[in-house]
Amino acid sequence: RAFPNHPENGAWDEAILEDRRSRTWFDSEDLLMGWSGDRLVGFCWTKRHDPGTSEIYVLAVDPDFRRRSIGRFLLLSALDHMSDSGCEKAILYVRDDEDAAEQLYRSAGFRPLERRSEYRYA
Repeated sequence: RAFPNHPENGAWDEAILEDRRSRTWFDSEDLLMGWSGDRLVGFCWTKRHDPGTSEIYVLAVDPDFRRRSIGRFLLLSALDHMSDSGCEKAILYVRDDEDAAEQLYRSAGFRPLERRSEYRYA
């Protein structure tokens, strides 16, 4: 629901989530979730690449709960978690058309290192 048009993460369902959780790099402590009652309203999933580097793998907020600082809270909580785990460098990837996400990441101190273009045959 959070990003239906995303080429990699737009079609996630329970089976895809279980597949990701079965990967060797998955650590349940790296998956932070935000709840409103019994409804999952957002999550931030980090992924360790090496002892000093972790990635913000997926940050998602339910569209019904956007613009309430949930994404910011999850991002900052994830960065704290990464730091507490010994991470010195945090990386992430964002598409060029995700202006709100880019603004959030910049406001948290991220800066672009490089730009990549992706082309798909239609």
